Amino acid sequence: MEYRIGVIGASESVENVRKAGEDYAGELKLLPFPFEKEKEIRNILDENRSLVDGWLFTGPLPYEMGKKYFRKEDHISCCRPAGAMLLVRALEIMRNAGKDKPRFSIDMPEGLIDISEVLSDLNLPLDEVYMKYYRYSELEKYENFQKNGSPRPEETIAAFHRGLYETGKTDGAVTAYRSACLALRERGIPVYFLNLTKTEILLSLRQTVEEIRTTWFKSAQAGTVAIAIHDYENVLDHMNSDAQLQQLEWEIKGKLLPLCEALDGSLVEKGNGRYEIFSSRGQIESHLENLQLAMKEIRMTLNLYGSVAAGIGYGETVTRSRMNARFAVDAPILEEGIRISEDGKEITLPEETQIPPEGEKKDEVGPAARARLKQVGVNEKTLLKIRLAASAFPGGIFSVKDLSTKLSVTPQNIRRIMGALCRAGLAETVSEESAALRGRPGKIYRLL
Repeated sequence: MEYRIGVIGASESVENVRKAGEDYAGELKLLPFPFEKEKEIRNILDENRSLVDGWLFTGPLPYEMGKKYFRKEDHISCCRPAGAMLLVRALEIMRNAGKDKPRFSIDMPEGLIDISEVLSDLNLPLDEVYMKYYRYSELEKYENFQKNGSPRPEETIAAFHRGLYETGKTDGAVTAYRSACLALRERGIPVYFLNLTKTEILLSLRQTVEEIRTTWFKSAQAGTVAIAIHDYENVLDHMNSDAQLQQLEWEIKGKLLPLCEALDGSLVEKGNGRYEIFSSRGQIESHLENLQLAMKEIRMTLNLYGSVAAGIGYGETVTRSRMNARFAVDAPILEEGIRISEDGKEITLPEETQIPPEGEKKDEVGPAARARLKQVGVNEKTLLKIRLAASAFPGGIFSVKDLSTKLSVTPQNIRRIMGALCRAGLAETVSEESAALRGRPGKIYRLL
């Protein structure tokens, strides 16, 4: 299989990677995306994602500059310099200037290369080598330099090199920052761009191939989502008829079918409030937020009479993934949220998808609120049920009729409960409904 890799970097660096990539013909198809200035990276990513299977940045600097624009589905690699090109540039400057010792200035992101250590391999005096280190975050100031009046970062770096060259202290400059390189060239100052050697590029390409192979293998693994409704017997006890129970089951399936469609999977009902969706690892990992949303909607449908949990299992076969999914939801029993298992080992959810469950739990009513509920004679679970129902209304604002319909409780009971919650300081009246032809206008509430 031939993987399409978008190569992002300065034009000469991209060309060097393209040439080195000829050794991987048939395995990699390198698509060049050169930029003149680092601020172009965002548009390159946004406009070309559909064309590539992954991205390769030609160095740590463009990688760091584009980092905040990455998406979780992006496959990103980066070429890491070892310092060989720094030695090449130092020798070039000496030869072109006709000198027997290095006299140049160099800028470098912090932590990338120890300039003194690399240059010491030349066994030449370094008393006329001037170094400037900077943080990656400093280079992002160009986005708001007009607002705070600070100069562009490339201007600051170029000024460092220009001052030394124009006062005769150096014979040239070496920079890892493309924008600074362009600024110095415009001034006619001998400047050398710090890119990578062919050996460094080949090592990076080899690593990229292995990372993509691993990612594709994992994405193609079988995946199962096992959804369990706990306290299902308690849910059944609150159903007044077979028709009501059938309606509940239809509603739950109605929440799961859009998820099943997003996962391009198949839904199987296991009975007693249990369902399984068979898909692939790649699809499941791409739609964890859809799963969170489906669980929230099911929790709303259960009306707090039961809780919902999901176990995700991965494996080389459907049977193995199914076993892992059941292990995730049952061992030990997961009351709420999502757990992922692979071969009996729990996997931590990706940080960006760790969305806390929006359903309320009993321990989310604090001691002070619990004491107030006791004073006005309202059950703690009743408050939790109203909180969950209120979250479905814009701004959490609702009328007696709204809540009565949502909870299938008589308006008289809702008025009594809301009056008690207002006395307890756990709710407030925010307005009144438009006056009706008969009787007093109803109140509009909001929980506190």
